[in-house]
Amino acid sequence: LRGRASPCWAGERKNIVGPLSIIKYAEAVGLLMRRKIGIAISGTHGKTSTSSLIAYLLTKAGLHPSFIVGGVLQDFQTGSVFGEGNYFIAEACEYDRSFHHLPARIKIITNIEPDHMDYYKTFNNLVNSFRQFIQPLFNPVIARKGWAGQKGAGFIATTPQDGFVIANIEDPGVQKCLKEPNNILPFPRPAGRGSPPKGVASRISGKKRHNARVITFGSKHTRDSQWYPRNIRINNNRWHFETWRSNKKYGDFILGIPGEHNVLNALVAIIVAEILGIDKNITRKALAEFKGVHRRFEVIARIRERVVIDDYGHHPTELQTVISTARTLFPNRRLWIIFQPHLYSRTKLFLKEFVRVLCKTDIALIPPIYSARDIKPSQQVISSEEVVSEINKSGGSARYFPDFASIVKYLTENTIPYDIIITVGAGDVWKVGWEFVRKMR
Repeated sequence: LRGRASPCWAGERKNIVGPLSIIKYAEAVGLLMRRKIGIAISGTHGKTSTSSLIAYLLTKAGLHPSFIVGGVLQDFQTGSVFGEGNYFIAEACEYDRSFHHLPARIKIITNIEPDHMDYYKTFNNLVNSFRQFIQPLFNPVIARKGWAGQKGAGFIATTPQDGFVIANIEDPGVQKCLKEPNNILPFPRPAGRGSPPKGVASRISGKKRHNARVITFGSKHTRDSQWYPRNIRINNNRWHFETWRSNKKYGDFILGIPGEHNVLNALVAIIVAEILGIDKNITRKALAEFKGVHRRFEVIARIRERVVIDDYGHHPTELQTVISTARTLFPNRRLWIIFQPHLYSRTKLFLKEFVRVLCKTDIALIPPIYSARDIKPSQQVISSEEVVSEINKSGGSARYFPDFASIVKYLTENTIPYDIIITVGAGDVWKVGWEFVRKMR
């Protein structure tokens, strides 16, 4: 907080006694990060899980990191810690270009898909924002002064050029981001295939390189992916995989949280650990012990031979991941999805995708849309009733419910042993699962 007065979010001005004013959350996180060596995790999906994995790993390595993520880590029962160590891990949200405030030396892009189109309007604008997020790692002028001649000049966080960009190179949006448009962005091809220099000081805080190093990863070995997993398999509901760097096996790992998508998230954590010089055995142990994040495929109860799960997913890709993981863990069992659409604008934009994905579940129950930041006019463009109608027209099975109480009643009366019940959404749909569990006890 700084200054004597500032605009409030409603557009009014509010005088505050003393030299204080309101600043944005992301700007405050950026100011804190300037005191540390920042690690910022961006992407349409996987930010919270990846940030949490890295935070847990660095904690287990005795580095006492600071972190702030968009969920509550089950191991710590908090989503933020200000530690005494040198590292600061932050989830870097792209909405409102918030992540431009973060002066991280390690910047990660897990993927880029259309989202927040109410703000960005076009996918190209979104991709350009990700470019601006990592650009200070490559251009000292922009790092010092921001994008001259553009709205928000001086807005992008200062970042030294001795950093790293870790990017999912098989993601089309990330590929588009890393391409050089009109000779403006001097992105090199991925750096050499060998190991990074030995010693943490030379990696992060020692002699500066001319440009940041780009480290690439993907789900399989390609010409452009330096890091990738192999031999992914499930044993006792735990994901086992090999990690490879180029054509050389790096090590075997076991992941304590479910889902093949989390193998890629864990791969990012492994890369960060290698950059920081963390012993491989510490990394291996931390990944195996990590309990996960609340509301990320969280099993909240096993009751009367039913499994109740809660997940924060609110994008079609995330919903697909939830369903795929459930089908893998619980084959041949009836799957209920209670999906609360998040934002009218997002629901309208991805209607076809939501319908296609929800047709893959056995029964979909849909409450009213969670409006969040939608303004009144946008709330008229679509309804949950329309979503249900489209699902049923497409061969799926869906029902609309006007409130959570009626959903809980329906679940109590119609679920049977061995059913899998999953609440999904970024709003307050988690209340359905917990109330259902309470009723079943």
